[in-house]
Amino acid sequence: MLLKELFDQKTDNQPQYDLVDDISFFIDNDDELHKEYFLPVVKELKRKKVVERDSIDEIAPAFKLLVKKGCEKYNEKYTHKDNMYTEELLKEIAKKLAEKHLPFIKDGAYDPKEA
Repeated sequence: MLLKELFDQKTDNQPQYDLVDDISFFIDNDDELHKEYFLPVVKELKRKKVVERDSIDEIAPAFKLLVKKGCEKYNEKYTHKDNMYTEELLKEIAKKLAEKHLPFIKDGAYDPKEA
């Protein structure tokens, strides 16, 4: 292989930056978002007993406001690009959060603890 071929290779085989994972991680690690949006969603899902049905597609829309606010906060902190958050991207982030947190919601990990 020539040096030119080595440096001219396309980057298709390299892992791409995944915005869904990055924003999901950001939302999961922001205490304000959890207190203000996540915990009320969990409480409402448990009240409606939606979590018992185990349907990610049914649970994910409940995280819509959390994801929207998380994207706004992420945008302020890191990107400063307008219109980069498509409806499809928001749905994917909400689905990822629902998949991750459903087992913990069902197990009562987010329930208030008695003092």
